[in-house]
Amino acid sequence: MGRFFIWLSGADHTILAECTSLSRSERSRFAGLGTLVLIPASLGLLSMMYAVSTLQSDPLVYVTAGIVWFLIVIAIDRYLVSTTFKSVVQRGLSRTLGVFARVVLAGFIALIVAHPLILLIFHDTISEQLRDTQRTEIDAIRAAGEQKKAAVPPVAAPFESAAARELNQKLEQSACLGRLQTAEQSGVALSLPCGTSSSFQTCAVRCVALGEQKREVDNDIAILRPQVQREEGQQRSDLQGAERQRQATLTSIDTETTAAVEDRERNFSTDYLARVHALTQVEQERPEVRVVKWVILGLFLVIDVLPIMMKLATPSGEYEEVRDRRLTDAKVREGVTREAIQADLEDQIRIARVRHEIDTMHNTWARYTTTYAEGNEQFEASLDSVRENAGANGDGAGPEVDDLRKANNHLWAAWRERMREDLEPK
Repeated sequence: MGRFFIWLSGADHTILAECTSLSRSERSRFAGLGTLVLIPASLGLLSMMYAVSTLQSDPLVYVTAGIVWFLIVIAIDRYLVSTTFKSVVQRGLSRTLGVFARVVLAGFIALIVAHPLILLIFHDTISEQLRDTQRTEIDAIRAAGEQKKAAVPPVAAPFESAAARELNQKLEQSACLGRLQTAEQSGVALSLPCGTSSSFQTCAVRCVALGEQKREVDNDIAILRPQVQREEGQQRSDLQGAERQRQATLTSIDTETTAAVEDRERNFSTDYLARVHALTQVEQERPEVRVVKWVILGLFLVIDVLPIMMKLATPSGEYEEVRDRRLTDAKVREGVTREAIQADLEDQIRIARVRHEIDTMHNTWARYTTTYAEGNEQFEASLDSVRENAGANGDGAGPEVDDLRKANNHLWAAWRERMREDLEPK
């Protein structure tokens, strides 16, 4: 287990093996550093499992994602810690910039690891906010449905037709005439809208006229009553149809509202982004949540940056001394090797240049030798031709041959001088 934590710290086992004076102390120091590297990775395992579980409910998926993220955080943090070190032989701006870049990268990893854990810490509060948001949205859907239902106009009240009004007037007139006729027959003085009775007890012409007038009104009533009944029946039928249409519209609105509510309940998002948005809403309503969030975020940031900071803050030990010594030896050996290789390379270049010059001289000599032999053959052939011509003509060819030989010697003397100049080293 100790070797595993030492491996997490990025320490070199070969260098640790050379730490003989403080071997146990150095191993304990690097084992503790490896433990600090393991802590952010373990938190990353939990945070990634929670983050993926909000998107995928299959345990195999979010557990696998957590393990993969655990290994990624381990690899990154181990690299950052193993490449951050204190050294006497390596100082300067480049080392400072390198440490700063590693701290920034560690902080970025800390933010990625910490944010899902913050959502996990505020899980109940976020879930309550999501339920409130869901209820608000459902209430809004229902309120919109009620507004649509309120916008549906009611069925108009029954109206009185002209025939119905006339029938009512005829009925009132018939009743009035009946009362007036009765009063006339009784000899009672009575004044009604349809007339006035006399005070005589005998039913004379006046009583007969009232009867005739009432019969005419009753005849009109008998004619109007069927017409009014037909109109009232049609009106009731129309009103019932309108009421059925209205009820169908209201039922359709209720069905649409119920379907919308069920769809919202079924598809209401509770994934990672929805929880982030819910946390933002909670922060706006409750400022203390924002303070707690930043405190927790700062804590996780410190935890992830802690391995690098502790490695830089702790004093140098025997491990750093051995490392600097081996680094110095390596630099010296590398410098000597580089100088030897450079010197050997220069010798090889010089030898190659001499070989090239020798090859050039050899090629030049061979070319001039070949040219000289070919020219000498041509001269001898010319000389033989002159001799044959002179023998055929019976003339002496001595002076011409001598002049030709002098010219040839002069020519090849010039060629040899040029070849000597070409072969001389520049």
